[in-house]
Parts: sequence; C-alpha cells; structure tokens
Amino acid sequence: FAAAQLTGARYVVYANTQGTPGSIATRTATEMFDDNAYARVGETYILRIINNQAVGVLTVTAGSGVTLTGTATIATVSYRDFQITHTSRTALVMTNIGGGLV
Repeated sequence: FAAAQLTGARYVVYANTQGTPGSIATRTATEMFDDNAYARVGETYILRIINNQAVGVLTVTAGSGVTLTGTATIATVSYRDFQITHTSRTALVMTNIGGGLV
C-alpha cells in the first residue's frame, strides 16, 4: 500500500488493482498514523479493502506495529471491512468486522 491509501477519513475504501492479488502488506502503524494529519491515539475508523480481481485471493499482512485480528483474506470479487484503532502513535489494531461480495 502507498501513503494515504489506508487512511485519511472516517470511512476509507481501497480497491485492489493488482493483476494477481497474492498478499499485500499494510504500511507500518507509525506511517499510517503520520499519513493522516488528523490522527489521534484512540481514534477508530472503518477501512474497506476490495479485491476486484476475478482470479486469486488477496491476503492482507501486517506491517510493523500493526496487529491484525480475524480473517485477513479477501476472496475474488469481494471485500472485507476492518475497524482501525490507533492504540498509540506506533501501534494500531486492524479488526475484521465483516465482508461480502462486490
């Protein structure tokens, strides 16, 4: 993920455009905090990651300081919603809260 693709609003949507999804790592918790000028410790927001590809599962992996809880795989033509919680400037929790078909 590039800067600000996973941050910046109360509800963020990222649509995968990789030809072969495979796995994709989040930025570090510190980078995700710094990407958002309005980030605060204790803040939460919703992140939807969409796997638009018709072939291949997308697996989200954790960058440094990021704790992933729940399922982090996203089937073809599907999405997962995550609640992001900044527990400090250098740590965040990314919790799977559901998903569905695109």
